[in-house]
Amino acid sequence: MNRQQERRCLVAAAVLQVSVAAPARADLREEFEALEREMLSVQQDYLDARQEWALAKAAGTLDEHAPEPPDVRPAVLRKMDEIVARALGAPESAYVAVQTFRWSAGVDAASALPRFQGLVRNFPQQPEIDDAIDLVEHVYAESGSSAEWTELLGRLARTTKRSTTRFNAFMQVGMIHLAAGRLAEARTAFSDVARQENNPEQVDLAKAYLFEIDHLQVGMAAPEFTTAAFDGGEVALRSLRGKVVLLNFWATWCPNCVAEFAHLKATAAALDGRPFVMLTVSMDEAKESAEVLLRALVPPGVHTWELKDGANPVAQLYNVRVLPAWFLIDGDGIIRARNPFGDKLLPAVQAVLPPAPAVP
Repeated sequence: MNRQQERRCLVAAAVLQVSVAAPARADLREEFEALEREMLSVQQDYLDARQEWALAKAAGTLDEHAPEPPDVRPAVLRKMDEIVARALGAPESAYVAVQTFRWSAGVDAASALPRFQGLVRNFPQQPEIDDAIDLVEHVYAESGSSAEWTELLGRLARTTKRSTTRFNAFMQVGMIHLAAGRLAEARTAFSDVARQENNPEQVDLAKAYLFEIDHLQVGMAAPEFTTAAFDGGEVALRSLRGKVVLLNFWATWCPNCVAEFAHLKATAAALDGRPFVMLTVSMDEAKESAEVLLRALVPPGVHTWELKDGANPVAQLYNVRVLPAWFLIDGDGIIRARNPFGDKLLPAVQAVLPPAPAVP
């Protein structure tokens, strides 16, 4: 499991919601909208194929060396880039440039930095750039260094006259610093946003990340919660004290989450009889969707689902914004690792478990 796979889970779902605006010039409008329709079609085909691949892999019916489904989206993205180059100076230029960047977030993140440099250079005062800023956290790790991105976002914050754009840029700077473990720098950026008064949504988001800095780092006590289990009962994190807990956030629409169930099964089998439990939190909007998949794959552990005001309260508490997301919590309730995916999972759990009792 790599960063690109993690990012695709969230971004692939997001870009499917791309709206089609109305650029001024009919020929470019029609040409670009046709490409967006083509991208929507090939992306859905790709996601469906990848979901089938992930399900087969998790169920053990696929050869372990079977390649992932082919991805033809980059070819469509290159056609979009050609329109961006032709549209510079035209009324629709900001729209096609930002939309192309949005698509690139889920298709070709490695090339995102030069695209965003063009947006900062040409459209710092355009409202469309806010849509692009929101995706930076999902692409920066695969395109340039964190220093390049924070410098670029800082330049945008200094040059734009739009308060929303400025605070969006500060938010992204904070998230980049947070991902790199630079907690002091992240706190400064998020605190700047939290002090504003004219954008409650941004303030709440900044406070969520400040909470993450103070309460969700390795070595800190995992926040306590009680949530609804699929069997109709309730599960409290505290009730699992004494066991090592893998808190796993997932969704059926995230192929990599489903693919990771194979590692969950293997880890559970290897640790049979040890004080270890997997606590999964489904982020699906429909409980039935998760139930169908759980019945089909029968992954180990205790499985939960809850929806309040359109969101999962446990995911909100743990500030989960990219899937899959894992927290490894020891028997004393302390966070010991975050996101030990794939082959890293079993060694991470073994490092936290108490020594196995000696065999007489």
